[in-house]
Amino acid sequence: MASEKTPNLGLNQIDRTSPTTTYFDLEKYLDENWRAVDAFAGTTQGKLDKVTRFVVTSDMYGANGDGTDQTQAIQNALNYLESVGGGKLILGAGTFLLSLAKSTHSKACIVIPAGVTIEGSGMGVTILKRLESERTQDGILLVNKNYDTKGGYTAAGNITLRNFTITDGVVTATPRTYGDLIALGHTDNVLIERVESLNHDQHFVDICGSRNVTIRDCVCNNQQDTYGTATIQVDRAKNLGIWGLLLDDTNPEEIAISDNKITSLSDMVLQLGHDASTVKDISVVGNIIVCANTNKGQIAIGNDDDTSISTADVEDNQIELNNINSAGVYLVGDPTNKFENISIASNIITGKMRSAVFVGSSTMPSSFANFRNVLITNNTVDMDIRDSVNTHYISAIRVSNGVSASIVNNTVRFACQGGNYAEAKIIRADSFKDILISTNQVIMSDSNSRQDAQLYGIQIEMDSAIANSLYCKAKVIGNMVLGTGYRWGISERGGVNVSNFLQATVSGNNVYDDSPTQGHYHESTPSLDGTNNVQYVNFESLGFSATGHVLAVQAGKTYTFVSPIRKSGITQTAYIQKGDFIFNPVSPTSFNTDTEEVRGAYWVEGSTTKTVGISLSKTVLGNDANGRVANTITINTGADGCNIAIDPTNHTGVIRSNGYLMLRIGV
Repeated sequence: MASEKTPNLGLNQIDRTSPTTTYFDLEKYLDENWRAVDAFAGTTQGKLDKVTRFVVTSDMYGANGDGTDQTQAIQNALNYLESVGGGKLILGAGTFLLSLAKSTHSKACIVIPAGVTIEGSGMGVTILKRLESERTQDGILLVNKNYDTKGGYTAAGNITLRNFTITDGVVTATPRTYGDLIALGHTDNVLIERVESLNHDQHFVDICGSRNVTIRDCVCNNQQDTYGTATIQVDRAKNLGIWGLLLDDTNPEEIAISDNKITSLSDMVLQLGHDASTVKDISVVGNIIVCANTNKGQIAIGNDDDTSISTADVEDNQIELNNINSAGVYLVGDPTNKFENISIASNIITGKMRSAVFVGSSTMPSSFANFRNVLITNNTVDMDIRDSVNTHYISAIRVSNGVSASIVNNTVRFACQGGNYAEAKIIRADSFKDILISTNQVIMSDSNSRQDAQLYGIQIEMDSAIANSLYCKAKVIGNMVLGTGYRWGISERGGVNVSNFLQATVSGNNVYDDSPTQGHYHESTPSLDGTNNVQYVNFESLGFSATGHVLAVQAGKTYTFVSPIRKSGITQTAYIQKGDFIFNPVSPTSFNTDTEEVRGAYWVEGSTTKTVGISLSKTVLGNDANGRVANTITINTGADGCNIAIDPTNHTGVIRSNGYLMLRIGV
């Protein structure tokens, strides 16, 4: 026998090329190799046994999904997996009823140990359901082990739940008080994916004092209209947590809720903080949420007002709202809490609502609330407020009472009809120390029969901050407001002595409103820099004998008109308007080739003073017949000429006694 060995088992090989190999001795060959063969067989069997122990099916323990109580059988399977260090339980097709009556736990039907996966055969194929006789009895369906005995993040973790349906059963008029479908207390590292949840009296998933929890690709349809039935609740281990939870104040962190499809009648659908929680590092991304209740207001993504949130990304969600008192993303807290590093981006929010996005405090403290680094950007809002005859404080996007926030590049389209829109401010910022509102679009549609005088496109309010002597900086830059009948398109408003506490810049904006009830702009301090609503005056539409934007002018004339841009303020000194002339002496159609710089001159010939040039003056006449601010503009031409040009050959002055004028104005 040669010494060569086989690569895997190390068996001796016969070298048949050797001249000494003339016969094959089978007995000798087996004698030399049987130990290697036996050792391989033993190792392979051990691996097969280990795999068999770690993956079990429900029918191995008598849980066959036949619509009977399967609690004991499923728990036995899970207990076995715990005994071998974890593994996977595969549930077959069918309905598995769960009960407290046959559970080993007093408050939960099924207790899941660490390191276990429960995997069904598909949503709608494998169904976990509460026993009908216990429909109104308090009790959790699934909970991680030791949630009630171990604190911090030390209860059973490393759990995966996937591919099944879970439900409380039919809608009931007498729902129980306690008992989630899935409860996670003091756990670390849990994945819930491709799970369908139907009706739940409390929550589909309640995350209490846990971390590293991901809920993704689930389908939820809750028709149980009961207070406190948020589909997913994020909570700390305190007071109102999971039934029976060990209460040690552990806060939740590193929570991901993504790509779920949720339809709900509950007051709040995703509750990102409850019972004085401090939530850290939470992302809500790519979900489709339908707030289907037409009879009362709902909040799609919100929190309790005693909650603090540190670092949250709410992005790429689609939210549909169906009641005028509803809100899309509503992160509102009292001033003693904090919101920081909040990004609300690229969401699509549609339907009937009071607010699409609201971040901040509903009350103003004596100092700025600890709400900082809030970014609201690239969101699209289609807002229907036509049913809001008696609804007040409407805002598509609002931030309130904090340190720093930016509202940038959002598009809001809204339909309004009727009246009594008290405090309807489409984009609104209240008393922020540092606020930027930039490159947003506010577009009104369907404004038929509106009678109110309370609708604003963009509003900065600093009343509360100024009352507490808090200094504010505000920038409103490059926004567009489109529609008919705003009270003000863009308003910067403060209280008494506002100039002592507010530094505002309003620049490069455009308000297109043919008939504002008060004005296109309102300023409490001189904040408009002359670059807003920059446009050429259409003299023909103002009744002059003109061709569109071109006015024929003569020396010694006065041309007066009401500015097409209306602006108001606390005092007349607040009215600022900028105008630039373009003059040509040849024809109304030669502005591309024959324009001249407008120059003025005066001199004395004998006892006579000569004047040449064009001047612009502005006056405020108060309100017109419709109660709107009237800003009057007057163009005066010199008595002896409209313009003076310099002859390039002899450098002498050439006086233009007439010509053609275009006027570009801005506020």
